[in-house]
Amino acid sequence: MSRSIPLGFAFPFYRQEYSSLRVSSNGFVAFDALSSHGCCEGRDLPDLDFGSIIAPYWEDIDPTAGGHSECSNGLLGA
Repeated sequence: MSRSIPLGFAFPFYRQEYSSLRVSSNGFVAFDALSSHGCCEGRDLPDLDFGSIIAPYWEDIDPTAGGHSECSNGLLGA
């Protein structure tokens, strides 16, 4: 799980607003520290055991196997 990454804006998600997220090598982003254990394959969401996550690629991805990944954020428009 990555360190907390500031978004630079408030992101509304399930009636709460978040200002940062964490990126997991298991194919999801998490909005709170309680979501860091979401290994390793998808489950039906929402699942209260995993906290606030968005999981488009929820699989056990191994970053030590090589390759390159990058995460960036920005605000478009006004």
